[in-house]
Amino acid sequence: MKLLSSLSLTLLPAVCLAATEYQCPLPDAAKKFSAIVLEDMDSAAHNVYTGVAVGGVFKNTKKPNSNIAVDGESFVGSVQTPIRINWNKGINTGSTLEDAGIDWSYFEYMAKNTFSTTRNGYKIVRMTSGGNFNTYSFNNGGQGEDNGKTIVFFDTNQKVTLTKTNDGRQFGPTVIAPFSEVEVHGNAGFVDGLIVAKKLITSGGNPSQLQLHGDYFKGNNLPCLNPPPSGATSGPTAAPTGTPTPVPTSGPTPVPTSGPTLDPTSSPTAGPTNTPPTVDGGAKGDPHFKTWKNEHYEYHGQCDMILVQDPDFANGLGIEVQIRTKLVRHWSYIKNAAIRIGEDVLEVEGSADPSSKFQYWYNFESRAKVDTFAGFPLTIKHRAGSNYTAGLEIDLSSMFPGEKIVVATWKEFVRVDFKNPTEASFGKSVGLLGDFHTGETLARDGITVHNDFWTYGNEWQVLPNEFMLFHVVEQPQFPKKCIEPEDPQGERRRRLEVTGKERIRRRPERHVSKHTKQKTTPRDAALEGHFTLIDIAVEDEGLLARIPGKRYNAIGTFCKIEWKKQQENPSTVPMFKDLQAQSFMCEGTQVEVDLFDLAQDARAYDASFNDPDVFTGKKSVVLPVEPAGLVFHETRCGSTLTANLLAAFSPDHSRVYSESPPPVHALRACSDRPCDPDKHTQLIKDVFYLMGRTLRVDRPQHVFYKIQSIGTMDIDKFTSVFPNTPWVYLYRDSVEVMMSHFKDAAAQTLNKKGKKRLPVCARNYVRPMNRQPRTTQKILQKHDKTMENIEVAEYCAAHLAALSLAAIDEHKKTGMGRFINYNQLPEIAWDRILPEFFDINPISDGMIENMKQVAGVYSKGRNSKANQVWQEDATNKHNRATPQVIAAAHEFLSDIYDQMENLSKS
Repeated sequence: MKLLSSLSLTLLPAVCLAATEYQCPLPDAAKKFSAIVLEDMDSAAHNVYTGVAVGGVFKNTKKPNSNIAVDGESFVGSVQTPIRINWNKGINTGSTLEDAGIDWSYFEYMAKNTFSTTRNGYKIVRMTSGGNFNTYSFNNGGQGEDNGKTIVFFDTNQKVTLTKTNDGRQFGPTVIAPFSEVEVHGNAGFVDGLIVAKKLITSGGNPSQLQLHGDYFKGNNLPCLNPPPSGATSGPTAAPTGTPTPVPTSGPTPVPTSGPTLDPTSSPTAGPTNTPPTVDGGAKGDPHFKTWKNEHYEYHGQCDMILVQDPDFANGLGIEVQIRTKLVRHWSYIKNAAIRIGEDVLEVEGSADPSSKFQYWYNFESRAKVDTFAGFPLTIKHRAGSNYTAGLEIDLSSMFPGEKIVVATWKEFVRVDFKNPTEASFGKSVGLLGDFHTGETLARDGITVHNDFWTYGNEWQVLPNEFMLFHVVEQPQFPKKCIEPEDPQGERRRRLEVTGKERIRRRPERHVSKHTKQKTTPRDAALEGHFTLIDIAVEDEGLLARIPGKRYNAIGTFCKIEWKKQQENPSTVPMFKDLQAQSFMCEGTQVEVDLFDLAQDARAYDASFNDPDVFTGKKSVVLPVEPAGLVFHETRCGSTLTANLLAAFSPDHSRVYSESPPPVHALRACSDRPCDPDKHTQLIKDVFYLMGRTLRVDRPQHVFYKIQSIGTMDIDKFTSVFPNTPWVYLYRDSVEVMMSHFKDAAAQTLNKKGKKRLPVCARNYVRPMNRQPRTTQKILQKHDKTMENIEVAEYCAAHLAALSLAAIDEHKKTGMGRFINYNQLPEIAWDRILPEFFDINPISDGMIENMKQVAGVYSKGRNSKANQVWQEDATNKHNRATPQVIAAAHEFLSDIYDQMENLSKS
C-alpha cells in the first residue's frame, strides 16, 4: 500500500514529549468520517452523520430493504446492489483509502504504540484482546454520548463486538481496531465515536435502527511510545525532542537581539521627545532579561522561574508570570511562558516547525477559543505559512490605560514583554525583573541584592508552595536546583555597571503567592479541602511527653489530587502513588504545613458550617467523613482488587486511599522512637480526620483505606483509636503468596550473602532478633529459630505468619475484624464486605455490575496492562514452587492459615 501524499503527511506530526513518549494525534483526514474500513463494510445503520471511507465493498446484507442515509462525502471501492441508500454529500466509487487521505499503516502504528492514560479529562485505552464491550467497559457510569472524550485502541486480530450496557446505554467511545473485524449490535442504538476497523459489520437485533455519529476523539494529547514509521514522517515534523534547533557552534542563539514582536516597530522620531521613553520590562530568546529599569542580564540555566508576581495586581486579582527554560549545552532559551491573572491561566510554547500551529493553552485546554482573559481583551496572532512568528496580546487598558502584556514566539523561542508598565500596575511586583522602582535584582526576602545571576535565577525558581502554571511537569522541580550549562561561560552582564558584594535595602511589604484556582495561600487551599494530605514526617523527638499538651511536631505535605482518575477506572491507578503521579497538578502545588496546627484549624473551619452566623456561603463546604472500613492484608493476596472494588461500586460516592503513606506512617510512628501514647493517638486521629475531609461538591460518602501490609503489625494502634470501625484482613494460599515474592528458583535459596536480592517479604532478614517486630519474634521463638540459623524462604514464611498473627490477635480482642480468603473474591465484596461487614446498604444491581467490570481486568492495570482481561495464576505459582518454599510454608504458615480459614466462616 502506498503512503500518504505530502499534504496528508503534514497532518501526522509526532512530537516527542519525553524520552519514551511521542504525540501521535488522530489524522485530520479521519475526522471527516463516521467509519473507516480497510476491507468490506456490511452495514444497515440507517443514519451515518458524516462520510464513510471503505477500501473494499460497501453493502447491506442484514437488512437490504431498510433505508440508509450518509451525510458526508464518502470514498468506497465499490457498492454492492441492491441497496437503498442516499449519499447526501456524494460518493466516490472506485476509490482507495489513500484517495480519502487515509494511511492505514498510521492506524496500525497507533494501535501498537499508544498506551492507556487519561490526559486533561480525555481517556485513552489500549486493549490487546477482543471480546464484547460496552460503554461501561471503559467508562464506569459513562453516557452513550461520549462527545469525543474517550478513544479505545485494539492491538489484536480477535473480533471486537460493541453493544449496549446492561441498563441500555449506547456505545460512546471512538474505536481504532486496524487488525480486527468489528461487529456492532443493533441494540447498541448508536456509536457516538469514529470506528476504524479492518472489517465492519452491523448485526443482531435490528441493525437498521443504528446510527453512526462519527464524533471523533477530541483530545489533543494522544501519546505513543515510539515515533511513527519512517515513511509516515518523511514530511515536516514538529520540534525535535532533544534540542530545539540545530545548535550553532559560535554563539548561543540565532535569534536577533530584539526578539520577535507582534506589531511593526514604529519609525524613529525626527527629534528628541519631550518626555523620556517608556521603559518596558521583559524576557526573550536565550534568556536576555530586561529589568523594569532597563538593566540587562543573562541567565543560562534550566528550570521554571518566576518572572513577575504580585497578588494585589488589578485590585486583588493577582498576577503571576512564569517562564520555563530549556538547556542546550552552554546556553538555554525560554521555551514556555505562562500567565495567571485571577483564576485564569494562559500558557504559550514555541516550535521550530513552521508547519505546526501556534501552541497555547487556556486554563490547561489546548488552543481553546477565547477572546478575553481574566476580563481583559485577548488577541491571538497565529502563524501564517512559513512565518515562524506568532503570539498573543493581553490589553490591560480597561484598568491600566495603554498597558499590554505581549507574549510572542519565533521558532522555538518565547518572549514576554510588558508594554508601558506603571507604578499602578506593577509597582509592587517581585521576581526576575527586579524592583519596579530601582531595578535592583532582589532576593525573595526583599532585602538581599543579587549581582551573581546564576544565584539569582535559582532564587526565583518556582517553589512547591507556588502553583506551577504549566500544563505538564518537567524537570527540574524544587528542591532540585536549576540545571547549569556544561560550560557555563555565557555572558553575565548589566548595562548599568554594578560592583561589590550583595547590598541590603529596606524590607518592602511582604507578598504571598496565591493559588491559581483559589484566591488564597497554599495552606488555605489545604485548610479549605482543595488539597489532599499525601505524606507526613514526624520529627525525631516530635512525640515526646515533654511537649506540652497533645501537641506533637510533624509536618504534613498536601497537594491537588485528581480523584476523578480513580472514579473513571481504579485499576489504572491501583495505588495512591499511581493516582498522585497521574495528578499532574500535584507536583506544582505541594505545600508543607505544621500538621497539628492545620488539624486544629481544620476542625474549627469544618465546624463553622454548622453555625449560620459564621458560615457565609462563600467558603468551600467541607464534609469530614469517618473511615467506612479498612483493608489489612498478608500481601499479594487480592487486597488491590478489593480496594478497586470499593472504589468502583459507587464511583461518585466512594474514595479509596490505597496504600497512601500518611496512615501507615502515623500507625508506625512509635515503632522506632520514644513516644508519648497520647500524642501518638492525637497524630493518628488527625491524619485520618484530614484525609477524610471531602468537598461537598465532590460528594464522597464513604472513605476507605487499604493499609500497606507492614501496617498490620500496628493494627492495634488503629483499633485503639477507632474501636468501632470495621476492618477486613485478606489472605491467600501460603505457597501462592510466597511464590508472588520469589520470582525465580535461585532467590528461594538465598542466604545472607545474597541479601541484595532479598524479596519484599524478607526485607528485615538482615536485622537482629531484637529489631524484629513483636509478632515476628513470637513466630521465630515458637519454631526455635534465630536470625543466625534461618534461611530466606523460612524467614519469608515467618514474616507472613507474623502479619496474620497480628490480625488474629487483634480480632480476638475486639471482634471487629473479618477474614477474607483470596478465593472468595470478588463475590464476597458485594455479598458480605459492603453490606454486612461495612454496613453499606442497599447494594444495587448497578453497583454489582460496576464491581464485576473491575474484577474482570488486572487489578494493577498500569500502562500496557490497563483493562487487560485477568488470567488465573495460582496453577503457575504451585508449579514453580520449590521444596524449600513448600516446606517453609507448611512449617510456619499452616497453623495460622487454618485459624484464618475458621475465622473466615464466621
